[in-house]
Amino acid sequence: MNSSIQFGTDVKKLNRMLLLYIFLETLVMLIIEPVLMALKFGEDLIFFLAPAITTCFVTYYLVKRYQKKFELTIPLKISDDFKFIQYLKFVVMALGAAWLTSLVIGFIMNSLSGIVIFETPDFSTKDNFIVNICLIIYAVIVAPISEELIFRGLILGKLKQYGDVFASIIVSLLFALIHGNLPQSIPTFIVSLFLCWVTLQSNSIIPAISIHMINNAVAQLGDINNEVFQLVINILIVIIIIIAVVLIVKEFRNRSEFKLQYRVKDYFKNVSGIVILILSILMIIGSIKIV
Repeated sequence: MNSSIQFGTDVKKLNRMLLLYIFLETLVMLIIEPVLMALKFGEDLIFFLAPAITTCFVTYYLVKRYQKKFELTIPLKISDDFKFIQYLKFVVMALGAAWLTSLVIGFIMNSLSGIVIFETPDFSTKDNFIVNICLIIYAVIVAPISEELIFRGLILGKLKQYGDVFASIIVSLLFALIHGNLPQSIPTFIVSLFLCWVTLQSNSIIPAISIHMINNAVAQLGDINNEVFQLVINILIVIIIIIAVVLIVKEFRNRSEFKLQYRVKDYFKNVSGIVILILSILMIIGSIKIV
């Protein structure tokens, strides 16, 4: 089959899968939430438990279905050539880039707080121990594993034949859009580029899963009400950001010009791709409130 025709076929399949992912997440949540309410679970507990159950179910179904449909196996075994020092470098670059971007976005949001409010999901800890355990399980374990299986496992696995750079940009764009709000989407896009990069370098999604978990875990540490602890964490974050900037600049100085075999807009030139863009834009607009 002609490569351009194969490309068109593959992106249609991927976009349909992503739409199915969105549909199933919504449908299963609509089923799970009333069941948990009927069982007298508290509102805060349902807020984290329902998506955790939903995500596990939907991810299992999609991975099982689309590994066979896409004729690929999600790589778990790390390449022997990928050394631990390389992993540490990716940890620093990914987290540093994400945190720096978040700081910039946070500054912009604060500057615009009198004009607009950018709503984001509330993943702050609560007063209930069980609720907080469910929050940690969902945010630090379930979500990273699920998202890496879908985005770095299935989507990157299918797209990498069309170029590593192109595949990484598309996966990161989709990953950002699916979050549905600007404060999360922009840092998410940045960190996703590094998660794709480490996946391609290690030939495994395990490093990406672990970095994703670390990133989400550090975000939860911000809720610990201890001034000394927060000071130590903030100092570590600043140090990691500085080292990350140095590593990233050094890394990209040594690389030749990036070339894309396909344009980003080529990925969305199909009905499913257009629907994904429309849904994402509507979610982002819906998350913006005028003061």
